[in-house]
Amino acid sequence: MSRKQAMRGIPSYQRHKASGQAVVRLSGIDFYLGVYGSPESKAEYDRVTSEWLALGRRAPGKATESSELLVKELILGYYSHLAATNPEIADKVKQALKAVREMYGETKASAFGPVAFKAIRLRMIEAGRAITTIRDRMGVIRRMVAWGVENEMLPADALQRIEAVAGLRAGRDGVKPSKKVKPAPEGDIKAILPHLGPVVRVMVELQALTGMRPQEVRLIRTGWIDRSSELWLYRPVRHKTVDLGKDRVVPLGPKAQEVLRPWLKADPDAPLFSPAESRARFLGELRARRKTKVQPSQQDRRKKSPKRRPGSTYTRDSYKQAIERGCRKAGVPVFRPNQIRHAFGTRIRKEFGLEAAQVLLGHSKADVTQIYAERNLALASQIARDIG
Repeated sequence: MSRKQAMRGIPSYQRHKASGQAVVRLSGIDFYLGVYGSPESKAEYDRVTSEWLALGRRAPGKATESSELLVKELILGYYSHLAATNPEIADKVKQALKAVREMYGETKASAFGPVAFKAIRLRMIEAGRAITTIRDRMGVIRRMVAWGVENEMLPADALQRIEAVAGLRAGRDGVKPSKKVKPAPEGDIKAILPHLGPVVRVMVELQALTGMRPQEVRLIRTGWIDRSSELWLYRPVRHKTVDLGKDRVVPLGPKAQEVLRPWLKADPDAPLFSPAESRARFLGELRARRKTKVQPSQQDRRKKSPKRRPGSTYTRDSYKQAIERGCRKAGVPVFRPNQIRHAFGTRIRKEFGLEAAQVLLGHSKADVTQIYAERNLALASQIARDIG
């Protein structure tokens, strides 16, 4: 997110009449910046508002008072930070931190340590969560604590203390092992297509042809696709391993191009697949099938202030729910978006081998060299020409 985007909602630079100084109020605290209109005061405004944003919209002066900070305030700051910088995962993080807020929300954040960390984990075990879910959610807590240390909201040793807690092992201490995610049968994937809306149908077809992660297909933009050669290359700006400095390239063969071409947009940054557009298409189809004339009173029946508006992109849940509805309508066992990806991987592994499946699915290791990455892209491109 650019600073211009982040600046939305930031209190403005103002003049304090009594003193003639510049002032900005952040989280209920007035910060005096120097002589109003001076370059120094404007530089100070940039500094304190930048710190305020970095701290999850908490006043910089209060952020260092770690002994007074409550866990619920730490959670709010971390969630606000993610909502501004990585909104795709903000809701997932909110769910992961629910138990932390319920159990320790009123506790001082500086006192949050290994015992609390293990108590939250035990609650998840008792709730019957699978080991992968527990590990994922405990990882969220670790990242929140690391963010708190980085921004001087927690003591410097806070992260070291919780990292001293031994990891879980499946089958021990009542920890439930994770169920193996099975691939969706190809026949079932084809069966649900007629029961999906036009937008979701294209998303499912594209995912089945390429093995993209659900997030990659939900966020795709025209500007992220290199169409300069016979084989198109989709480079998602946001993907699972972007924070590790890794590049993700999805080759799009002739079939995938045919599916995608009608949905490309003139605006390179506009999402190709939008719930708002899906709803507009659905209503347009209803009007087209209507046999009687639309009455004047029915020309525009939109609510003036609807409680919920269709979003610009599908969320993880809305895409999943659309597929689940399609499964029920088609009368096939319910499957989820990741199972479409698994089906692709299973097919590629069977026809082209394990390495090909790893390459096309974007699996990688930290020690992969650039030469190996180039070989991967060449292999992925050849298979995409053949099948997708």
